[in-house]
Amino acid sequence: MHKFIDWMEVHFAPPMNKINRNVLVLTLKDSIMQVLPMILVGSLVTVLSIIKNFLPWFPNLTTLSSYTMGLISVFISFLIPFNYMEKRKSAKCV
Repeated sequence: MHKFIDWMEVHFAPPMNKINRNVLVLTLKDSIMQVLPMILVGSLVTVLSIIKNFLPWFPNLTTLSSYTMGLISVFISFLIPFNYMEKRKSAKCV
């Protein structure tokens, strides 16, 4: 296990750090992190809508699930270019 940890620190971590500092990777990471609360809400609503299959009296939540997933796509389509431009602007100022 010690050899594996040493290999990770010496050979694997430096290239991954270089990739992680890439503007496009940072943009995707930041965009997903900003939408994460909406992803959580959409996931919970989707799980709750599965209960409808087993309990017929439970309300139908598929409309809310579709709405949240649609909003996630709208948010991501806005946040990716926005975060990219913010990263490029801050990179040019430094």
